[in-house]
Amino acid sequence: MRHERPFRVELVCGIVILPICFWFLGWSWKFFLLVADFFILLIAECLNTAIESVVNFSSQNKKFPLAKKAKDTASAAVYIALCNIVVSAIFIVTVK
Repeated sequence: MRHERPFRVELVCGIVILPICFWFLGWSWKFFLLVADFFILLIAECLNTAIESVVNFSSQNKKFPLAKKAKDTASAAVYIALCNIVVSAIFIVTVK
């Protein structure tokens, strides 16, 4: 994962944001929700990287519609995980 810039960016954001969230939320269920969402995002990014690597290796720079579909679906999973974090953060801010 050293060569994957999106993973590094997400990891650094989590390392910066999660302690700040802990400062405000403490050991509450809201904090654990954000931590779980963060790990879901990292898992989705790892799976996205794995799928893209396998597709790139197997297709050898040829155009295959199913290869494109696999890569797009993996990227969509990362996007959904990011949206999950945003929705959870909005939920946490609005619920008292």
